[in-house]
Amino acid sequence: MFGLLEALKGARIKRESMPFSRYVLVYCLRCLARIPSQNALPDMVFTDEHLMRRIGFNAHQMEEGLTQRGASRRAAPRRNLPVDPEAVTKNILKIPVATMRHLFEVASRLVWQALPEVPAEIGVLIDGTLIGCGESAKGAGRPSRSKKVRLKNGLRTITEHFVGFQLVWAYVPQLGLPIAVGFSKAGIDERKFPLPLLLRAERVIKGISRIRWVAIDRGFMSGSLLGGGGSHRKG
Repeated sequence: MFGLLEALKGARIKRESMPFSRYVLVYCLRCLARIPSQNALPDMVFTDEHLMRRIGFNAHQMEEGLTQRGASRRAAPRRNLPVDPEAVTKNILKIPVATMRHLFEVASRLVWQALPEVPAEIGVLIDGTLIGCGESAKGAGRPSRSKKVRLKNGLRTITEHFVGFQLVWAYVPQLGLPIAVGFSKAGIDERKFPLPLLLRAERVIKGISRIRWVAIDRGFMSGSLLGGGGSHRKG
């Protein structure tokens, strides 16, 4: 996986103060350690000198930081950090979604090829979730929906507003593994997700296994999915 991660590049980067792969590795450490916030990185990751050296930072950078940009405008004393958490966030966001989708597909195939035993046929579950974010988030969807709720004075129709993104994944319950993911702004028609997910899943397991059945919520069903070719059959 390290070779794949180190090959990632961001788009529209004006200047590089350090190799892009280090931003990626810092973020991966946060995910692996289940650190809930970027703001927790200084105390939970950046203070571990041995760990930071393993991903490419040297002793001078640990003490003095990567650059002194902005030092003249800083009122408070500088906190010794090799890199600012905000810089990690801004650079990670420059990785194109299509690049991340391809990374996941390639990594998934490596995992499936490394499994000691794989069933000849597998079942796939498709599900999704909404990821909320702030009002100012770039590219976020802003769907609204109405629903009826029972109040003290009877049924009322209320409108819910949401700002964020939508994540949909294909999952293999037999093995406990995800096999394909889809991502978009919130509010996109869910029926557009399943067929591309299954096509990507088939590429991941090509020559290894075969999709036997698919379980989806009715919100994902469409004519193109039910009429699709290959191993996708209405059942």
